[in-house]
Amino acid sequence: MSKMTWPEFRASHKGKKQKEISALWKIYKDSPENEVQRDPAEQKVLNQLNVKQPERGLAVRRFLY
Repeated sequence: MSKMTWPEFRASHKGKKQKEISALWKIYKDSPENEVQRDPAEQKVLNQLNVKQPERGLAVRRFLY
């Protein structure tokens, strides 16, 4: 299933009220099948890169600078 744009989604729901279409769009947009699935190895590397490094202590900063 390819992801639809808002105009395509709205056109496919002609005849419904705008509020109803907006609510359906929010559900469609948030559904997990629209998320890109990553390769597990790639995700593991990205998770390692996203770990926040601890700040250096004052003693280490004085030593380095």
